[in-house]
Order: sequence, then C-alpha cells, then structure tokens
Amino acid sequence: MEKEKMLFVTSNPTFLHDIIEKLRNQYEIKLLVIDRLNDLSKVKILDMCEWADIIWCEWADQIAAFVTHNVNDKRIIVRLHGYEIFSRIFLDVDWKNVNDLIFVARHKADLFKAVVPKEQRPKNLWVVRNGINLDKFTIPKDKKKNKNLTIVGYVNYRKGFPVLIQAFKQLVDIDPEYKLYIRGESQDDRLSLYLNHIIPKLGLNKNIYLVKRVDDLNEFFKSMTYIVSSSIEESFHYTIGEGMAAGLKPIVHGWPESEEIWPKENIWYSIKDFIRLVTEEEYNPKKYREYILQNLSLEYQVGCIKDILLRGKHNG
Repeated sequence: MEKEKMLFVTSNPTFLHDIIEKLRNQYEIKLLVIDRLNDLSKVKILDMCEWADIIWCEWADQIAAFVTHNVNDKRIIVRLHGYEIFSRIFLDVDWKNVNDLIFVARHKADLFKAVVPKEQRPKNLWVVRNGINLDKFTIPKDKKKNKNLTIVGYVNYRKGFPVLIQAFKQLVDIDPEYKLYIRGESQDDRLSLYLNHIIPKLGLNKNIYLVKRVDDLNEFFKSMTYIVSSSIEESFHYTIGEGMAAGLKPIVHGWPESEEIWPKENIWYSIKDFIRLVTEEEYNPKKYREYILQNLSLEYQVGCIKDILLRGKHNG
C-alpha cells in the first residue's frame, strides 16, 4: 500500500526531528527548511507542496501565510507554538484554508479564539503538548543531591531573570554553597547589561556562572540537582521536561498554565516558595523522570498527532 506523502515546511525544525522520525514508518516524509522567504524559496515551496498529500507548517508565520494563500486542494496542518500569537503574525494566515490547527498550550488556543472569529477559524482545533524524548536522557546510577541549580535556554526578558536573581540572592544568604548555572545565549543586550551589573553588585560572582551553549545536555545535567524556570510566560519550556527526564527536580515559576503541565507541588509564586522548594529534603530523581514518562513523553505526543492525522483522513 502506497504511503501518503507528507511535507514539513518550516523556518526552524528544532521541535520536528523526533516527530518526523516517529512518523516515517507510516508516511513518506520530506522536510523543507526555509531560511528566508523570497521568490526562489516560494517556487521551491510550491513545487514541494505539489508533491505532498499533507502539508505541515511548523509555526503560524510568513511561511504558513504563503502556503495557505497559494496552495489549494491539499490537507494543510499548522502548528502554533507561542511567539506568533504575541507578534500577531498569525493573522496573516488564511485560516479557512487550514484543515487542522495544533496548539502546544491551551492558553494559546484561548488567545487565538479571542482574536479570530469562529467563522474564520480552521475546522479542527487541537491542543497537543510537546513531548520529551526519554531516550536522550538518563539518570546516573550514582546520582546524588547537591546544591547546583541550572536554568537552560536563551537569555531574554521572557525568562524572568530579574526575579530569579533576587530569589537566588536570598537563597545564597541562607546557604552560600548554592550555585546557579545559566546556560544559554543572550538575545537581549539590555538584560545582559543588567546581569553583568547586578551579579557582582549582589556579591554573587562565586555563585552564578554564565555557561556557553553545550551540545550534550544529558552530560551537563549529571552535575545538577535542580532545573529552574523563572519565566513570565511559556507554552511548555522544553528544558524543564528534559531536566526531569535526567532526574532533576523542577522549580517552576507560576506562569499561565504551568500548573496544568508540571507537578503542582513544584510551582513557585513567591521567593519564599522558591527557597522552600530548593531547601526542602524532598529529592526523588526517579519520580521526576516517571512524571515525564506518564504525562509528557514523545510517544504520547506522537500518538496524539497520529490520531489527528487518522481522523483527518477519515473525515476527508
């Protein structure tokens, strides 16, 4: 039996690779990565769309807008992550030409519905959370609790560094042995200026370390005990789940929908909560990994996507 042809088109395939590998046994798949939308890339997109039975646009961005305004009689799926909602770029998409719109967070779906009238929305709206590939992360057999915290990801205003620095300062005042490793590249010169100023001002030069990007997160996590999120908003925050898969205790700021994704007992809303979660005795690496296995695994995510693809085929 001939496989359906599925095209993934995107400017950033970061969140697609694991999904594609899991779908290859059922679909003939091609991935098209577009660095810049211009006349040449538009021709390439249209040629590839002609080949495909199903077109998956990763991000509700200019590429999705181009596809939905120029491709007809194909099943089009768009996955919306987050930045698109706040930049309003998603409004350029021809949503009536989209069969399935997948959100990775419920509050993003609510924000979408608040702006796009019902008669202009895709027929099918879905919420499918991201999934963690547990095969990429392990808990060392000799894993022991220490006083190392890490926050992983781009350094930008959304990650809530000012409040994290204040919370961590109070933690160090209680116990100066705690260390915070900030692993990520800066996307905000103002924030970098602030961090380079405030860290020495608070006397934290020997407690906070700015770590350049590392390719092997699993190896990096081996020397850590806590994975921190201090964000003001996220759709998911992948590195929290990756850290948990490696046995790290999540310390998650209470951004919208965080309690629906991560363990409620690990959410902090105040500096007092933050300090309590870090300093309490409870530390159970197997429990954190099991939470991912039961709730946020790659297999569960792909199972939901397969179900959406199958429903669309039967409804087509």
